[in-house]
Amino acid sequence: MKHMISLATLGLCLSGQAFAQAYPSKPVRLIAPYAVGGPADIRGRIFAQVLSAQLGQPVLVDNQGGGGGVVGANMAAKAPKDGYTAILFNATVLATAALTADDLPYDPDRDFEAVALVSNSPEVLVVDAKLGINTVADLVARAKASPGKMNFGSAGASSLTRLAMELFKVEAGVDIVHVPYKGMAPAVADMLASRVQVAIADISVLQSNINSGAFKALAVTSARRIALAPGVPTTAETGLPKVISDNMTTLMMTGGSPQPAVLRMRDAALAALKLPDTVQQFAKQGIIAAPGGPEDVRRVVREERARWEPIIKANNIRAE
Repeated sequence: MKHMISLATLGLCLSGQAFAQAYPSKPVRLIAPYAVGGPADIRGRIFAQVLSAQLGQPVLVDNQGGGGGVVGANMAAKAPKDGYTAILFNATVLATAALTADDLPYDPDRDFEAVALVSNSPEVLVVDAKLGINTVADLVARAKASPGKMNFGSAGASSLTRLAMELFKVEAGVDIVHVPYKGMAPAVADMLASRVQVAIADISVLQSNINSGAFKALAVTSARRIALAPGVPTTAETGLPKVISDNMTTLMMTGGSPQPAVLRMRDAALAALKLPDTVQQFAKQGIIAAPGGPEDVRRVVREERARWEPIIKANNIRAE
């Protein structure tokens, strides 16, 4: 019996090794749960290109926007468990989707296999420059003087851009009214028209309007200052250390995918993210390469859930 078990174990090991050596033998589908053309799409296409070079097979980006990421996530969760479907998942969405949706069609903890931490897209707090507000202290003073008279725009009811501003409101003790949009592009357009006055969003979304002088950048909602805006202080430097809203991207695979495929994908992703060319391509878009393994993904998701759960419950935030 022992001899038979040993042979069976050896057979499994050899089959696993054979799979690992052959994988991938065809193109890999990379689901991007957002619309074509936005900053997240650009990030995904840069990553797909460098990942393809490491894997030796095409990595084909499949944009599946809708539902704040739920549509694409559900497709990834229900895909064949063969190692040929991956998804670029926003860590905040992964952490909070179950808290904001009553009928989530997938289980975030069961239906995905953590592969790698990919990047951080730092966010920045901005105001309409026509207001003459130059610091976070100015904004807080103005908002306290006229509670409920200022508006902030977000990319949606349960988006990170909304959560970040709600956290800012709590920590600063101000009342600024939320105006949700279907993405940050229309929110930015209304801010340019002075229909909303405040926003927190990825630096890549806001950079051109900061450079033009239309928006005033008050603080970076990250632990460290960023290269694209070296003169802009962090929220900690302005006295609000808890206002952190790093937009972290993770690479996941369909839960139950073969472990040799997961490990191969992990190694390829980490190698790609450490290449100077990848770092430079990301940096041009205001993105920081942040290579990390599955344990880093799980840590970030835990941190995001702990950070946003009180905000979600206090504001009864529900997904669109």
